[in-house]
Amino acid sequence: MLTAITREVSPAIVRCELSFIERQPIDLGRARQQHQAYEVLL
Repeated sequence: MLTAITREVSPAIVRCELSFIERQPIDLGRARQQHQAYEVLL
């Protein structure tokens, strides 16, 4: 059996450093929903 270890999306993600793309606002709620969907698929 495989195990995946994940953690919740941090509120600090909205202040992440970007190197190659133009900054656009990150929707924390949406990021958390997407992450939860990812965890369900695991």
